[in-house]
Amino acid sequence: MVTSRGLYAIVNVHHDSALWADYTVSNADSAMIEEKFYRLWYQIGTKLACTSSRVAFEPLNEPRGESDEHAAQLSKLNDIFLRAIADAGGFNPQRVVTLGGLGQDIQRSIKWFERPSSEFCNPYALQVHYYAPYDFTSAAWGKTIWGSDADKAQLDDAFAELRSTFPDVPIVIGEWLVSPVHSEPAARWRYYDFLARTSIKYGFAPMMWDTGNDILDRSSHKMFDVTGVEVHLRALEGIHNSLPEATTDASAASQFSSAFAFHRVGDAIQAQTLPFSFNENLVTSIAVDDRVLAEGTDYAIIDNGIRFHSSVLSDYFDTNAAGVKATALVSFSAGASIPIQFVVWDTPTVPIASSVAVAGSEVSVAVNWRGVSKPATVAAFKADGSPLVDEWTVYLPPLGRGRTTFVPAKLNLRSFRIPTSESGLSHESRPAMSEFRPRRTHKKSRGGCRPCKDRHVKCDEIRPQCVNCLTNERQCSYTSEQLTRAPRTGALSGLLPQLSSYPMFSLQHMSLLVNVTDNPAGFIMCDEPSQAIVSDIIKPALEIQYVMDVLLALSALQRSLQNPSDSTDYRLLSIQLQGRALSVHNDSALDSSVNSILPRFIFSMLLGYSVLHDTLSSAQRDMSIFIEKFGDYLPLIQLGKTMPEITGLLSEHRKYGTSTLPWD
Repeated sequence: MVTSRGLYAIVNVHHDSALWADYTVSNADSAMIEEKFYRLWYQIGTKLACTSSRVAFEPLNEPRGESDEHAAQLSKLNDIFLRAIADAGGFNPQRVVTLGGLGQDIQRSIKWFERPSSEFCNPYALQVHYYAPYDFTSAAWGKTIWGSDADKAQLDDAFAELRSTFPDVPIVIGEWLVSPVHSEPAARWRYYDFLARTSIKYGFAPMMWDTGNDILDRSSHKMFDVTGVEVHLRALEGIHNSLPEATTDASAASQFSSAFAFHRVGDAIQAQTLPFSFNENLVTSIAVDDRVLAEGTDYAIIDNGIRFHSSVLSDYFDTNAAGVKATALVSFSAGASIPIQFVVWDTPTVPIASSVAVAGSEVSVAVNWRGVSKPATVAAFKADGSPLVDEWTVYLPPLGRGRTTFVPAKLNLRSFRIPTSESGLSHESRPAMSEFRPRRTHKKSRGGCRPCKDRHVKCDEIRPQCVNCLTNERQCSYTSEQLTRAPRTGALSGLLPQLSSYPMFSLQHMSLLVNVTDNPAGFIMCDEPSQAIVSDIIKPALEIQYVMDVLLALSALQRSLQNPSDSTDYRLLSIQLQGRALSVHNDSALDSSVNSILPRFIFSMLLGYSVLHDTLSSAQRDMSIFIEKFGDYLPLIQLGKTMPEITGLLSEHRKYGTSTLPWD
């Protein structure tokens, strides 16, 4: 286990803060939350009672709230947590714990965190999380640079205020990260170095937060960014790192980074000087793969950087093929070694020069980047010259105007929808990933998810899970008021379901659908060919939600008979789907068009069939229940037909209709 390797571990209750332990929701059952919280931590405390002092406990990750009332509730939960682990016995009364303020946010912790009750003797630390500035750590609106005096002051000021408020409390930065997936290396390493040195300055213990895509590659057991981790660790040891320089002025019209040596296809190969902050270190060697470069012949060290001679660059740049050609590893007398990528580049190309965006649909723009395969920034504009998304970016410096936010394909994140109507697109780009999808138009909104609100960051409001929560492995949730907002309509609103209102269907639901298609004879009892009937039912079900829901409800009932061990679960699932079907059907009751007649007929037939199915099965359990259910079923006879009759109706429609069924 972790402790056997000499490591420390913090055990916490994590996503529950957005689920049953969210005491900020309206009508929250505080008594239930408190009892469940005690029982949960009593069980954890019992299980880990005799683990060593290398194991610490943390009651709740990023607890919700932004008021005095919420802070009081959190303080109560912290005391309940301490009481539970103390009651569990073992070493727990002396175990180190890390307690957090609301959201584990620095400012809210400063304002509301309360020290635990004096009846508990556990040594404790205050845990906060730090993801600032948001536009840099989240790669938003073309922000790829960091390291100006103002940037450093923002971080130092936040840490200084936290320490001055809690001068005698150990402090843990339990989460922080700038992902290598979407950040420029020199800026990222500078951030890693400065956060480490500032943490040491104020006596903080920082912990990187790895979502699985940022620090450790679980499949290869290697670090994604070995240099970044090494820079951070050396800085924590008080060792000065030598770092590549890069642009820090956000208003600059062009940017550079000494983490790269760029050469454009077709240009004459010339010597290049890459600025470095040596921080009193000496360059001890530069190697490209197995080749050790010779100082004087291949490169020279000058006061403010490293100069690569044209002779050595010619060995790697003498090609017309764009891409990363080699990596030079620079070693120093102290601190981390720094890689410099030799890159041949050319202007990115767009295979399709223009495209048309349609409201309610997606548009993907394929780009041949021809250089670095990591995201930098992409600007997207309409034919009239205005930004495709986030019109307010026209007020940003030149390299932020019209910039979109990347969704790296390797993360398999969802695409973004374009809310505009027909728009010709033009593209302006710098080396980046192989595909980008524009985000929705920016607007001032209170509709963001609760985790983004708690962290005071911009939420893209994609449901059921926004990109921020997806990439940071947070439980995304919206308030009930937000979930019931009317969806936006567009030109295709009558044909395409709105993502904001269309419910998710799980793999279990898909299994129920397969049950219908694979076993039509067992699913429908009639004289007509069952496969044809099922086909006629499934077509509208794929387009109309309430038909799909009632179809799946009937399939779940059938499964309850096929699988006695899971009968109760399938019956409950059937009831849930029936209720959802009725709710959606009733919401669409005003639709009296011709195209709604057959779907409503099929819906009423399947609903009646489901109720009859349940009624007949109850006769085997209790005759009195059967009589009661049969009385409930009788009124439904007026709403639907039997299965053979619907087959005749469908046949008549095809015989006399102009061509096909409404959903064909």
